[in-house]
Amino acid sequence: MGRSLTLVPVEEDPDLDEIRRIFATHGLSSGTRTPLLVDAAGNPPRMGGQELAFESSWLGEGARSFYGQIYNAALNEQQCALIYELAVAGNLVLAPDGGPPHLVVCGRTHEPDEVHDESAPPWLEVVCFVDSADELHRALHGRWEPFCSTHLDRGTIWGPRAEWPTDEGW
Repeated sequence: MGRSLTLVPVEEDPDLDEIRRIFATHGLSSGTRTPLLVDAAGNPPRMGGQELAFESSWLGEGARSFYGQIYNAALNEQQCALIYELAVAGNLVLAPDGGPPHLVVCGRTHEPDEVHDESAPPWLEVVCFVDSADELHRALHGRWEPFCSTHLDRGTIWGPRAEWPTDEGW
């Protein structure tokens, strides 16, 4: 069973030149009849021995923004290395489906106050900050707690962390 995630910019424009460069370095390009990335042979890329279904927005001349959607992926070490590299160089954040974590910032590209939504109950929005592809891999495979943001521990409109419901209280 794999996991899906979205790569998106937050507030600032993504670095499209860097995103293009990383795709080219890994031998990836947009398919001619599909938004899914393909390898040099026109096949879905395999990384770490496993297929990676990676949909990308159009990145041609005149493109202004970026989104990436990865579907049902193993998110193995090699896949996480590509994702981490894209997030850092492209100024993107990750939104894994079905968290936690619910949002991942790679390489300190964004400050906590840029990514936390203080209007949402903080126990329903786990934000992690990772500093390597290995940390990203661990966070996406259930070992996210060491990377969990403590930015909201000071308290929010929802009160201090000590008053938030636990897993049993949801």
